[in-house]
Amino acid sequence: MQTTRTVAIQTRNVQEKAHLDRKSLKEVSQKVQHGVLTMGDANTFLIELVADYTHPDGKRQTLNQFIEKTVGIVDFSIEKVNKEIGWSGNKIYWVRSNSSNEILLFLKTFQKDEKKFFPEMFGLSFLRKVPSVSAPKVKAFGQCHIGDQQYFLVLETKVPGQSIQSYYNDVSKYLEGSFERKECFLKLCQAVQACGEGLSCLHSHRKGEKQPLSLHLKDMMNETLNKAISELQLNPQEGIEIQKLQKHVECVIQRMESENHQTGVTHDDVKLVHTFYDEFSHKFSLIGPHSLVYSLDKENLVQGMPVKDYYQFVISLILNRFGYCLDTDKSVQKQELLTEDEVQKVIEFFKLGYEKTGGILPTPIEEDFLLLRHDLFFVSNMRRVLPEPDMTRLKDLISISLNNLKARCL
Repeated sequence: MQTTRTVAIQTRNVQEKAHLDRKSLKEVSQKVQHGVLTMGDANTFLIELVADYTHPDGKRQTLNQFIEKTVGIVDFSIEKVNKEIGWSGNKIYWVRSNSSNEILLFLKTFQKDEKKFFPEMFGLSFLRKVPSVSAPKVKAFGQCHIGDQQYFLVLETKVPGQSIQSYYNDVSKYLEGSFERKECFLKLCQAVQACGEGLSCLHSHRKGEKQPLSLHLKDMMNETLNKAISELQLNPQEGIEIQKLQKHVECVIQRMESENHQTGVTHDDVKLVHTFYDEFSHKFSLIGPHSLVYSLDKENLVQGMPVKDYYQFVISLILNRFGYCLDTDKSVQKQELLTEDEVQKVIEFFKLGYEKTGGILPTPIEEDFLLLRHDLFFVSNMRRVLPEPDMTRLKDLISISLNNLKARCL
């Protein structure tokens, strides 16, 4: 029979092993980012190093065994994340307490050669060093076989508070002018201001030297804007050469990056479901940082464009003004979540927070250019076919984008 001392030693050994696994994961992810290791070599190294939690009874038992042995909880259930809360995806699971139904952890499964794996691990590690920004923490790491596929398993902690999207949705639950709506709107403004402060801290964490846009680049930007207007004036909607315009836009973006105009560390996927705020601790958190690696080169020098992060979040606030759902008879219902005036006030709070901690706002020509980039992205999706209500939402976004372009013709 095992003694209490024996069980304690075994538990400690598992915890120490898990700590070594996480430390190795962090170090290997950094080496991949810096080009010291190829992804293939890094995969081989980790597979030889970390524990295998494969269970003979299949996937569900494998995932359960991984959780039980690494974090020691037993009263839990796992299920796929089935709504957009930032962590969503086909291979991501909620780990919930059976007694309270509270989300305890998130379980992510990555196929061995999945390209987002090392960037995700690097991004999580990096974010935890940035002042005023919190991020999920890797709680446990392992590997397994499910069918004929090999996977890495990662347990991430949840972050405090709720997503900015949740604060946004809460406002819409109450009538305009009501006390409850004003109270929820104030919380949204506080959350968005904290987001501005946190993003500015990220952008300046390893700030590059700001260079002004060259006259030649400004001319290129204006030329591209005018070309888009001409395309819209001369051709019907279906005849716009979207791909050529997009290619030209990306060339200008690359030129902006090569001129080191306001470089910094960027998240590159900032939107309402990836940004979280806790009103009690006043903590701001970012999740889903797998694109952060692109803002640092192999020498660890910054090359990201903070203006893209900034503008992407502003656009996210604007585009989420309306919610879409299916009625009982499968018809699409569109609901205004925030009024146009409320959205503009929220954007002002975001700007206030961003400037408060030293962030540099986009210039008018940058705003125009990034709006064009965004609009071309949506217009290029006009032939996509999606299930409802996503299809109706996409059509509305395309219509907004075309109207933005037309407005510049006036």
